[in-house]
Amino acid sequence: MKTYKCSICGFKYKTEELAKKCYDWCKKHKSCNSEIVKQSINLS
Repeated sequence: MKTYKCSICGFKYKTEELAKKCYDWCKKHKSCNSEIVKQSINLS
């Protein structure tokens, strides 16, 4: 499965759009958004 990663916090997502939302939030607010992170995937 292809995943997309936020290059700031490292969370991984199924879509590039979600990874970009996460990246944009991290960059602007210097924190993570719990509503976005809920959609991240766990590969372990």
